[in-house]
Amino acid sequence: MAVRSFFAGLGLLAVLFGAKDGFAFPIISTNPVSVYTSIGQNVAFTVAVTQLSNSPPLYVQWRRNGANIPGALTTFSNVPGIVFSTLSITNVQSTNAGSYLAVAFDSDFWANSTNVSLNITNLAVLPVGTLFTNRGSINGFSGTGVADNFSSTSEPGTPSNNNIPGGAMVWLDWQVLGTGVATFDTEGSDFDTTLGIYQISTNNNSAQSVTNLVAIGGDDDAGGAFNSAVSFNVAYGVNYEIGIDGYYGGRGHIVLNWNVQTGGVIPPIIQQPQSQTVLSNNPAFLSVTVDTNVDFSAVLYQWYFNGAPITNATQSSLEITNVRPSSVGQYRVRVKFSDQATNFTALSQKAQIQINVEGHTHVAAQAKLHQAADPNSFPGGPVPLITALTAGFTGTQIYNSFQSAEEPGEPNHCDKVGGSPWWFSCQPTNNGTLTVDANTPTYTNVLAIYTWPGGDYSSLVRVACASTNAGVGHEKAVFPAANGTTYFMVVDGLNSGYGLVTLNMSFVAPPTIVTNPQSQTVQQGSTATLTVSAIGTPVPALQWRTNKVGFGGQTGNGLIIANFQAVNQGNYDVVVTNPVGSATSSVATLYLDSPLRLTNAVLTTTNSFNFLLLGMANTNYIIQASMNLATTNWIPILTNSSPYGILSFVDTNRRSYSNRFFRALVKTN
Repeated sequence: MAVRSFFAGLGLLAVLFGAKDGFAFPIISTNPVSVYTSIGQNVAFTVAVTQLSNSPPLYVQWRRNGANIPGALTTFSNVPGIVFSTLSITNVQSTNAGSYLAVAFDSDFWANSTNVSLNITNLAVLPVGTLFTNRGSINGFSGTGVADNFSSTSEPGTPSNNNIPGGAMVWLDWQVLGTGVATFDTEGSDFDTTLGIYQISTNNNSAQSVTNLVAIGGDDDAGGAFNSAVSFNVAYGVNYEIGIDGYYGGRGHIVLNWNVQTGGVIPPIIQQPQSQTVLSNNPAFLSVTVDTNVDFSAVLYQWYFNGAPITNATQSSLEITNVRPSSVGQYRVRVKFSDQATNFTALSQKAQIQINVEGHTHVAAQAKLHQAADPNSFPGGPVPLITALTAGFTGTQIYNSFQSAEEPGEPNHCDKVGGSPWWFSCQPTNNGTLTVDANTPTYTNVLAIYTWPGGDYSSLVRVACASTNAGVGHEKAVFPAANGTTYFMVVDGLNSGYGLVTLNMSFVAPPTIVTNPQSQTVQQGSTATLTVSAIGTPVPALQWRTNKVGFGGQTGNGLIIANFQAVNQGNYDVVVTNPVGSATSSVATLYLDSPLRLTNAVLTTTNSFNFLLLGMANTNYIIQASMNLATTNWIPILTNSSPYGILSFVDTNRRSYSNRFFRALVKTN
């Protein structure tokens, strides 16, 4: 809100103006400040918020890298004046670094503090290379360092970490003189990172090239707060290439941590479980494949659903025989070799099971806006945008927003403070009205609709909002939707509420005539055919008419008149209707094709002379003119083919003649 943004940071002076329509809204009186500290210290961020005496309860939620920090919500019940909220961090570690802000809100309005940083001052600077060939080296069983990717660009052939688009990769080479399980993470970075672990291909070991890499592992968000983490087995003296990138080209300050556990191995996962959208009550099949060449003992499996272990789900595959809303959500599997200690386990990537009631099994709701806009982001394969088909479209997508978080820079949708947004996209194929209904049976949601030209969140254009429901249940938005425009819809949970979402979309469009019936001449005794094409949602009904009188039984896209006679000559049109409107085609006139004749002569008010030539279809005709009827004085003025047996002629030179006569002939050569 422009007023709120203007007042934010004006301090106590804002208390004089901090009301709107009889309500008070929170004003950030004093912003937190960035902190520079060393490992092991205690730090605190404090924000001061001004609120008037007639205000509703006030809340302050602290966020790191845009995501709500669990347990960092302060409630102030009807406290007038200035209140203070403090986020305390004891025994600071590198993983606590990042970008912090506080959002103050009540039931009506919100205000963000400025973004501030927690910086660790006693960390080594990493020798990252913005190109693969100028990367520096690190080593050791554990370490932490800092870098940034502000000046990095994507050189040709750069791989995508975990197949996620980047664009600002930096590189390091790492080696350890030992064996075990290494974990690299970017916890403490202040932006959305991706992380990839690679080796130079042994097929061409001398080629120090970004195009000669084999992926060992990759990740996007396993480190929390949009940071990344990858664990992998390491061999003695082997070089590993560490690639750190920003999600869809994000840039910022990087904190990289690594550690090696010795004395064991984890099962390398070489085939991850795949996200799927299925029909309701249909089966879904998940599986994982591990490389057993590093340990020949048995592999133990445990599947998880929304973070909880599934009873008796201890095989490499998991079949959900009858997918219902209660089984929609996130699935992962933890694997270990039976002869390894408990701490030597590997956790698969997340796989989402969703339902599409209509059977659009290649569509999916996504946790991030870029993924909802990018068809290549769906692990199971390309995801086309759901389109409102001309045959009529009503869509229902059922998904679960477990473990979602608000991205850095993401707006407070509908001016409400959420924290668990999920996105979906839809593209109508004609103009109409789109109704979107979001049902969340266990939490209160807000529903926002946007268009998005691309880039970052600042370019979102709000189309519609729904946030009036005070409790669990439905939020509904209705808005005019344009042909070919992609709409991005997001369902967010107030105060980080999450769970099952049933997203219903219903598109209606009044009928539109796409192709009108064509006037034509018809040979006596033959069959006349008129056609029309129309779009509309739901599918429109058609009724043909002759001279504006309904033509009994003629309700298809084509009108067929057998054994055409003079009595059938006349004007024909078609009316198309559906529950939201109607449209009438242009008039098509049917004539007998013989004898050859000139008809419908009209002298206009501008002194032009118009007429129609009626003859046989697909025939070349010559129209001639004369100032008298002398047989030797006819001048050709138009030669043309007549694909429908009808030629229209306009004589615009009428004023130049005291008399003018016209005739038509079949062109014979």
